Amino acid sequence: MNSKIMNGVLMGTLMAGLAFTMPVDAQKIALTELKNPQSQRIAYAQQKETMQTDHWAYKTLQDIRKKYDLETGNTAKKLDQNAPITREEAAVIFVNLVGKLEERNLELQETEKARVQIIEQELNTEISQLVGRVQELESGISVLKGKVTALENQNKKLWGHAYGEDFTVTGGVRALYYGNFSAGNPSQPSNFSLPYSEIRLNGKISEHVSYRALAVPGRNFTSSANGILDDLYVSTDIIPHHEIQLGQIWLPWGMEAPMYNMDIDFIEYSQISRNLGLGLDTGTQIIGDWGFINYTAGIYNGVGQNATDNNHGLGYASQINLMPLYKSPKFGELVIGGSHIVSKNATNNLDGIGGHISYDIGKFGMNFEYMHLDGINGLSTQKGDGLYADLMYRYNDKLTLLTRFDQFDPRKTIGKDKRYEYVVGANYMLKENLKLMLNYTYADRLLLGEKDSNRLGFMTQVMF
Repeated sequence: MNSKIMNGVLMGTLMAGLAFTMPVDAQKIALTELKNPQSQRIAYAQQKETMQTDHWAYKTLQDIRKKYDLETGNTAKKLDQNAPITREEAAVIFVNLVGKLEERNLELQETEKARVQIIEQELNTEISQLVGRVQELESGISVLKGKVTALENQNKKLWGHAYGEDFTVTGGVRALYYGNFSAGNPSQPSNFSLPYSEIRLNGKISEHVSYRALAVPGRNFTSSANGILDDLYVSTDIIPHHEIQLGQIWLPWGMEAPMYNMDIDFIEYSQISRNLGLGLDTGTQIIGDWGFINYTAGIYNGVGQNATDNNHGLGYASQINLMPLYKSPKFGELVIGGSHIVSKNATNNLDGIGGHISYDIGKFGMNFEYMHLDGINGLSTQKGDGLYADLMYRYNDKLTLLTRFDQFDPRKTIGKDKRYEYVVGANYMLKENLKLMLNYTYADRLLLGEKDSNRLGFMTQVMF
């Protein structure tokens, strides 16, 4: 048995634990052997029905492969090129993808699990036809199981003492240039800058206990909120479908505000995220994910990031999201949600409510969010609210065109100081970890004495 076939047999062994995500028997699980090039060539020879790039199953295979950075054989290169594939090729990619997920012990989100199950049903005929082609490889699986298990246990001990299992270091840098056609509010200097950089440390202390630390070395450390430390928490998944976090964590308040800088679609956050979002706080929260619904609820100090509690007040925040189409991905992905926060500290009381909706289908996507908060700018009597609406068109797997309407009212009692921003832009993925972003922003200020701004921003975002 040559080395390529041996690798295929090893992958089949590693598939034995995948039954929790797919209703397939042991014989189908062994289809990971199809990563063997000879078996792939057999599959290529039977190209019958073409699966186009806008097919929901195609997009799911493409999204999961990119999200978890999985190598799934030569056939999957067509996904990178956004080229159509046959159903037989889709079956080969699917079983190799599932094999890689099990090999790296990756846990899919509930929504992704449901899609994987539906793809298995969609490609059931093609997968069944491929079963017979790997029978000769299955005979050696039982002999190799003990050796594979021994190797896995030995590898786990490599990081066992100093850092724990699955230790990773990742990060990123954003480099920005702004050019002003007319300077105004909000002011952005016409110059180069490094507005954000991060280093993330992730790992496991034990089987069900993980940790995360995120440092932002580029900050100027002028206040606790500008300190180097962002995330710092331990978590456990010992409760099925749930994760409990304890430490300094992002408040589940709003849709965009709790997102990491590297994950937002525009160069800047929306106005409500910048002005009403409350960032990080110290406390504990529980996150539940059941596929059709996910939720977060927690208790926090209420004094903000990198700060010691100076009073007996606590903050409470919660968010809930419904995914009514999670079992019907061909109709798109719809999320409807809302969030609420109540917090009290020595100088101020906060009370906020928000709602959001997002919908993606094919090449199109949209986001809408509204937030209202009593107690902004440290004043319990000051009320602010706002909203934004995004539209996105994914021209291909590299280029996305997008636009945003953004409204914010910092003092609702005045009524004549609303702030509007209109943004159009484009994002281009040079590589999976290298993105170029172009945003044109016109800011319209209604308050007497404030000047409008008109600027162009160009950003390079690198992840490692």
